[in-house]
Amino acid sequence: MMKTMKRQHSLLLAAVAAATLAASCGTLVKTSAAILAGKAVGKAINAIYAAVKNGGILSLTDSENVGHLTTIAKNIQDLGKSGAGSDYAADFAKGLVSGSGNLISSANSAKITGALCSLAGVPAVSKLAESTDTASPLTLESAAELLSGFKSLVEKLE
Repeated sequence: MMKTMKRQHSLLLAAVAAATLAASCGTLVKTSAAILAGKAVGKAINAIYAAVKNGGILSLTDSENVGHLTTIAKNIQDLGKSGAGSDYAADFAKGLVSGSGNLISSANSAKITGALCSLAGVPAVSKLAESTDTASPLTLESAAELLSGFKSLVEKLE
């Protein structure tokens, strides 16, 4: 009788441990996706900021610049769906700080994340996120629209 109760107790503890582990793994995957997206965007913002700071303009004839804008567009899509006040946005902001090499500080990461969340809803940004050809006229037009919205982000960094 005592042996059976110990076995049932052990099985119950194992089930609780497995359920806890499974639940936490789902959270970690979601968090990792948000942080990775934030890091990618932070890195792209850092590159664009450096290009603008050094040259005064951001040329859309440079495929690397269009690539950075495309990276931003692709990585803010889930942010736009989640909303600026979500857990995803909070994790995205952490990745943004890290990915930007602290160009974006923790203090202004929420503002930048909110602005990026708003940009995610712009139709041209969705088109750019779906683009595969950085030299196509549609991609360049979409990149130009994102760039005009990006200008306000750069101003928040200064």
